[in-house]
Amino acid sequence: MRTSDLINRVQMLCPAFAMVEHALTSSADETFPAAMITPSKVEALPDGLYGVGITSQIVTQTYSIFILLRRAQDTNFTSKAEDLDTLTDQLRAALVGWQLDGNHGPMNLVGAMLDKFHTGVVCWREDYSTETELRITR
Repeated sequence: MRTSDLINRVQMLCPAFAMVEHALTSSADETFPAAMITPSKVEALPDGLYGVGITSQIVTQTYSIFILLRRAQDTNFTSKAEDLDTLTDQLRAALVGWQLDGNHGPMNLVGAMLDKFHTGVVCWREDYSTETELRITR
């Protein structure tokens, strides 16, 4: 799965985000709320030999989605706790159970946590994973 596939899905099905971009190549500015998406982890089971010259591994790819949200720190900005709930509800509805294609398993929510907390900006991180088979023929 390409990160761009995930970004496109979030852009299409999560209208509460003002910006959805790749976390590593973003031209991020002060547009909030934002979803910054990046591959964050790859795990693979030991390979198996399936016939002459055919090697196969089950690979789990995890993507992290960083939700950037302004804190209500002054009277000119309004935000409420439900904003984060709305954003995470939309993400989970769009991604949990979704399969990019027949080569990938369904996406699963595998964890979430408060990632960074700075004056003015909160960063909530959600991790989603999918499995695929890596098959190499030599």
